[in-house]
Amino acid sequence: MKTDLECFPCFLKQTLSAAAVAKMNRNQTQKAVKEVLNILKDINMELPPPLMGRDIHNIIKKISENPDPYKELKNFQNNTALKLLDELKNEIAYAEDSFETAVKFSIAGNAIDLGTSTTVSADVKDSFKNALAKQIDKAEVSKLKKEIENSKKILFLADNSGEIIFDIPLMEYIGKEKLTVAVRSNPIINDVTLKEAEQCKISSMFKVIENGSDLPGTWLDECRENFKNEFESSDLIISKGQGNFETLSSLNRSIFYLFLVKCKVIAKITGQKPDTFIIQKI
Repeated sequence: MKTDLECFPCFLKQTLSAAAVAKMNRNQTQKAVKEVLNILKDINMELPPPLMGRDIHNIIKKISENPDPYKELKNFQNNTALKLLDELKNEIAYAEDSFETAVKFSIAGNAIDLGTSTTVSADVKDSFKNALAKQIDKAEVSKLKKEIENSKKILFLADNSGEIIFDIPLMEYIGKEKLTVAVRSNPIINDVTLKEAEQCKISSMFKVIENGSDLPGTWLDECRENFKNEFESSDLIISKGQGNFETLSSLNRSIFYLFLVKCKVIAKITGQKPDTFIIQKI
C-alpha cells in the first residue's frame, strides 16, 4: 500500500512515543522531531508506511545511542504472555471450535504493538481477555484451515513480542514438520528478532529464519535470498500484523493476513472499523 496523508500525524506520534521509551530528554526529542520532519517533506508517498517507520526508529536509536530501546518492554511482554499460555491453551482445548479460537487468540495478540499510537498502552492480559468476545469471519477461518491441511510447506511471518506467544497454538496446529517462522534480523520497535524467538523457546519448537531486514514489515527488496526462496517456495504464507499487510498486500502473491485494524487508513482499505479482527486472503 502507499503512504496516506493521514499517516503523517501518526509518524509524529510514533516519534514522540519512541523518544519516551528511549528516555530521551527534551533537546534530544526536539532533535528527533526535526529530523523526522526533514524526511517527511521529501517522503516518497508511493512507498508503504513501515519504511518511514524504520527511519523514525533509526533516528531514535542514533540520538539515544541505544540500539534496542524496546528491549525491556519486549521481555516484559513475552514473560507476561508466557504466563498466560497454559490458560490460553486450556480455553482452546475446551472451545466449541478449537481452530477458530486459536486463530482468534493469534489475532488478539496483534494488539500488543508499540508502533501504533492506538495501542501503545495495550495490555497483554487485556488482549487475552478480549479475544473470545471478538467476531471473526468464519468462512475465512474455514478457508485457512483447509489450506493449512492441504499445504506441505507453510511460512509464518511473525510480528511482535508477546504476540508471538499468542501464535503458538496456531503454530502447533500447523505442525513443526511443515512450518517455518520468519522474524526480523535486527531490533525494530517490539518486533520479534531471533533473540526473542530464542528467549521464548520458539526456535526450539519450530524452524525459525531471519528475513534479513529491520523493517517493521516485510519488504522483499531488502530481504535475504534464503528468506525470499522460502517465501516463493511455500504453499501457504500466513502474515501477522498490520506492518506486514502494509508492505505485502500489493504483491501478486496469495497471502493469508491476520491482524487487528489499528487506524483509519487501514480501516478504509479493508472496509472494516478500527479494532476489528481481520482474517483475509489477498
